[in-house]
Amino acid sequence: MGRIGAIRRSRRWLVPLPLLAVLALAAFTLGGLSAGTTAASDPACRTDPSAGVHDPGRLTIKSSCAVVTGTIVSRNSSRSQETDGDWSFDIQVDSSLQGTFPTTMHAEIVPQDSLTPPALGTHVRLVGPWVFDTQSVSGSPEEIHPVWSVGAVCTSCPVAAARPGAPGAPNVTPHNGGVNLT
Repeated sequence: MGRIGAIRRSRRWLVPLPLLAVLALAAFTLGGLSAGTTAASDPACRTDPSAGVHDPGRLTIKSSCAVVTGTIVSRNSSRSQETDGDWSFDIQVDSSLQGTFPTTMHAEIVPQDSLTPPALGTHVRLVGPWVFDTQSVSGSPEEIHPVWSVGAVCTSCPVAAARPGAPGAPNVTPHNGGVNLT
C-alpha cells in the first residue's frame, strides 16, 4: 500500500496543472503587458513606427512599440513652439524601468495625432516606438517618438505638496516656452 499511496499522492498534483496552465494563459492574455515590455500586442501599437514623423531617417528604432511609465518633468506649452508642430515633453522614467530605459526620456506627439500631454508632474504611461534620435537637441536622445497613447496613471497623485522653497519642494523654471520641474 505504501507505493500505491505514494502514486495517489503524486497524482493529486497532476489535476491542478491544466487548470494552472489555463489561468496563466488567461492572466497573460487579459492582463495585458506591463510597462517596460515590448508591447507589440498593445492596442495602441501601429504597424508603421515612422508614420507622421518629420524626417524619420534621423531615428534609429530600438523597439517598434514600447510601453514606459514615468512623471512628466518638462513640456512645451503648445505645438506651435516646435518647428515640426510636435508636442514635446520629458519624463522621469519610473525607477523600476531604469535598467531598461534611461533615467529621463524625451517624448513627442506628432501633429496627425490629437493627443495632448497631461500636465507637468503627472505620472503617465506612454506607448510608441522607442527610438534613438541622431539629431537630438535635448539632453535625451532616447525617445518615445511618436507617442501613440498617453494616459495619466495616477490622476490624484500629489505633485508638489510642499510649499515652494521648502525642503523637497520641486523647482519650477521656464524652459522652451514650457517649464521644467526638478
